[in-house]
Amino acid sequence: MKPLVSTSGAALLILNTLNFSSAVAESRDNMIITANRVPTAINRVIVPVSVIDIEDIERSLALDLSDILRFQADIDVVRTGAAGSQTSIFTRGTESNHTLVLIDGVRINNGSTGGAPVNFISPNFIRRVEIVKAPRTTLYGEDAIGGVINILTKRTEGTEFTVFAGAGADSTTKIGVAGGTEAGAFTMGAQVQYTDTDGFPSVVGATQDRGYHNTSIVANVLGDFGPWMGEVRLWHSEGTNEYFDFFLNPVDQDYTNTALAFSALTDFSANWNSRVDVSFVKDDLEQNQSSDFVKTDRWTVDWQNIYTLGERNVLVGGLYFSSEDVDSSSFGTLLDADTAAVAAVYLEDNIDLGRHDVVLAGRLSDNDAYGSDFTWNVEYGFEISAPWRLTASAGRAVRAPTAFDRFGFGGDPDLKEEEAITFQAGVQWTVATDHLFSLNAYHSDIDNLISFNAMSMLENIAETEIKGIEGTYSFSAVDWFLRISGMVQDPENKTTGKTLDRRAEESVSATLTRKFGVHSASIDFLAVGSRQDFGGEMAGYGLTNLTGQFVFNDNWNINARIENLFDKNYVLANFDVGVPYAIPDRGLYVEVRYKMN
Repeated sequence: MKPLVSTSGAALLILNTLNFSSAVAESRDNMIITANRVPTAINRVIVPVSVIDIEDIERSLALDLSDILRFQADIDVVRTGAAGSQTSIFTRGTESNHTLVLIDGVRINNGSTGGAPVNFISPNFIRRVEIVKAPRTTLYGEDAIGGVINILTKRTEGTEFTVFAGAGADSTTKIGVAGGTEAGAFTMGAQVQYTDTDGFPSVVGATQDRGYHNTSIVANVLGDFGPWMGEVRLWHSEGTNEYFDFFLNPVDQDYTNTALAFSALTDFSANWNSRVDVSFVKDDLEQNQSSDFVKTDRWTVDWQNIYTLGERNVLVGGLYFSSEDVDSSSFGTLLDADTAAVAAVYLEDNIDLGRHDVVLAGRLSDNDAYGSDFTWNVEYGFEISAPWRLTASAGRAVRAPTAFDRFGFGGDPDLKEEEAITFQAGVQWTVATDHLFSLNAYHSDIDNLISFNAMSMLENIAETEIKGIEGTYSFSAVDWFLRISGMVQDPENKTTGKTLDRRAEESVSATLTRKFGVHSASIDFLAVGSRQDFGGEMAGYGLTNLTGQFVFNDNWNINARIENLFDKNYVLANFDVGVPYAIPDRGLYVEVRYKMN
């Protein structure tokens, strides 16, 4: 797989959070970095990937990230109420803690459930989301069994100032301000946003609204010191989200999420690029009507090197270390655990043999609690003849139990690692950038799946087999854009013979955008088949959103969204047997934005 730039030229691209000139940004839009940790053209990546760009993000007017991810046909997003409610992501039928979520390359999955706080991430901060639908434990470590979602935040270009305000259904309001400037060798930027919504009764039959209050900030300082470049970046989110407890009592909890990172990058030679990332992540939840709480602190150091070996090989390798501390109180069970430190070495070889592309990757990890483990990826792409290409891949991934799994409420210190083997095969058809088509079949076997038994204790009791086919077609012209994705899968618990809960066996999504000069209108459609949950089957549903953008001039624009255009009633999850969580009714959301350069 040939990189699109030299190693020294790749430096700007590999440090995702840097400023990009308009020319570099345009070429970057056709690349993806998350799949192989080296810039690669999207249509040359062997495993299935998808990208949500800034246009789709801004027009969505979503209140949290889950509203954007739900229109990916092979990702099941389950939210238990209004914006800010507990949210689970199931990528290609895998568990909700089998998808690794990154913010600018920093892992934010917590040490309790293993999931990520996507419900507290404001889309107004995001310029791009890269999704890799293949195991990536070799490059990123544990949790990446189903895939990786990398959230890339906005960066300023020169001196600029932006202010925006929005309002909508359920007494929703948000206001934000962003700005940036340059001073000598430094480029600085920051964005602050406040969001408030009364929400709605999150359980069918309840009468009291359950809302969400959030204050978030994203900031970065970039320094260019000739041979060295460095950056400090911050994502911080805090507030309160409201919900119902098991007895339908209205309760709420305060949350704080922080990801602070420092990166340094240099070229030791024309062929050797090196980067060091040091990050600290905090994930705190504190319930206000009880003494329950969960606190996770994690330090990570990742030293990545990219070396171009001749014209046909690009090596990506590095050293990794992380240490995590989890404190919690859950139903009277106290936990104060230093999760076993993890040290790892990883290496990937991207080989370009003309019409043949090969990726070979391996990672040797040492976990203080589970010993050494080796994960791997083998991938092959063959260009039959333009524009047709065949792909095949296989990979092994693992997920170690969290401290909460081992020592928390219902935990078991003797739990084994979950491990998965995934095989994929596909075909790609590309005509320039106007027509893109891909069809992929996948098969995953997951052993030692961690589940609750009949006594509400965690055990390695399940084996899962997931078989599926997904297809995507996109077409773009001057004023039109169309994307259609579909998925059929069989996510089965081999121990019980039942379909895994809250996973659809079939789904289709479509987006159609029409531009009218500088203005645009879009329609998003999602159709999801029936799913299982405790208490029985949940019927399939269809969801349609309508969005539009009107640009007054270079400084002013207004976006609008009609959520649930046809006011459909549907179920994403059950609160109890026969009692589902509620979903939003039809609603209008409007945002006004002013930008000055």
